[in-house]
Amino acid sequence: MKSSIVFKNIEYKANGLTILSNVSGVVEVGDKYAIVGDNGSGKSTLLEILLGDLTQQSGELNFGTGWARKIKSCRFGVVYDNMPLFPQLKVSEILTFISSLHKVRIGKAERNELLSQFDLEVQSRRKIKVLSSGERQRVALMLSVVHNPDLLILDEAFSNIDPIFFEKIWGYIAPPSRTVVFTSHNWSTLMHHATKVLFLHRGQQLGTQLSPEEHLSRVPGVKKFVFLYTEGLEQRLKEEKFLTYRLEDKVCVFPGDRAEMLETLGVAALLVGTIELKDIYILSKEGKI
Repeated sequence: MKSSIVFKNIEYKANGLTILSNVSGVVEVGDKYAIVGDNGSGKSTLLEILLGDLTQQSGELNFGTGWARKIKSCRFGVVYDNMPLFPQLKVSEILTFISSLHKVRIGKAERNELLSQFDLEVQSRRKIKVLSSGERQRVALMLSVVHNPDLLILDEAFSNIDPIFFEKIWGYIAPPSRTVVFTSHNWSTLMHHATKVLFLHRGQQLGTQLSPEEHLSRVPGVKKFVFLYTEGLEQRLKEEKFLTYRLEDKVCVFPGDRAEMLETLGVAALLVGTIELKDIYILSKEGKI
């Protein structure tokens, strides 16, 4: 598969602070590439570097065969976090305006189809300034694909969109042929829709980019056990060399094929669940995997 974006050892500093350090990845054509991390981990900065809005101090950024060397010269769409829109324009007016900027002629049928796909038929006659945050995000998503881009970059583009609408629209904005690079805090979205996931923490890359399934395979077994935290329990788990992490007043345990040994602790689990990408991220942050 062709590479559409290759970034290697990207480093970026601002005001004497290191925002990104030695971050590398390969985005292939058709990938749904997720960049994941806590607030302040450098996700948005990396997207801005890919977009050419910022320039890294060191490292390489290249676009593969068939792509322009600079992203601004290729057909791409973007939705920023808190996307600025023209507040005085109606939804129908901004759709016409953005289409004209992309030199795309949209007939009545195409316009109605777009508005329908994004559940904006009623809002089409309203000004942007009176829309809810979720409605504005739907408008931004619609505008990002009006010109049928090859590449879509989305920075927390679904933060105010309900899960039912997200599932409806994902297939429309992210067909198999379109490359999508996105950030999200929704672990379910990442698990079910990302082809590759890159973890960031405080500007550092945690391991290599992997598929969600490959990330999950880094921890033995498929089950996690959640207990109420006590110092005594923590010590017992440490002595038995269980893989664990603490989250507030709870401790998550990943026993692999040693689940029966947990019964010897004499403490009932509060919850037995399936290992999630969030668990992998936390364990990676703590350097335990």
